[in-house]
Amino acid sequence: MSSQQAATPVERQATFDHFHAELAPVLVDFIDALGIEPPQEVLSQAGPYLPYVEKALAEMAIADADDRSWLLVRMMYFVGEYFAQQYGGYWYVEETPGSRLFGRCVVGKFTKFAKRDLVVDPFEIATAYVDTPCPRVLSPLIAAVEAGIVAPGRSGMH
Repeated sequence: MSSQQAATPVERQATFDHFHAELAPVLVDFIDALGIEPPQEVLSQAGPYLPYVEKALAEMAIADADDRSWLLVRMMYFVGEYFAQQYGGYWYVEETPGSRLFGRCVVGKFTKFAKRDLVVDPFEIATAYVDTPCPRVLSPLIAAVEAGIVAPGRSGMH
């Protein structure tokens, strides 16, 4: 049993509150570090940033586990915000007992162009992206998940 599964709902919510509080400043700093302007607009318009993020990271070397963790967190935030904004979704902790995503921060409860019961796992998508050898391409991973919004069962959709 993972530590998230063992945590109480109150502990999971406290972890989520910290996660959600750090999302905006970390994501804006990341976009700024990539040299994409204006960085703060990613918080309301992540979609147009996709090709710029993809280009900036295509050849970025990952030297060690710390580099991988750094990039993974930021890509998880970016991917989650992309889907939350594009499809009117929300970040939340998956609390469905028995779900393989139980205790994870996910995006779902979509209000636009999607079934409300679908869930996107930004960590899974970010992991697939970060672990891809250079040159990395993000848009096919995003497109596969978007296709899953129409035909559930694709990568990243649950």
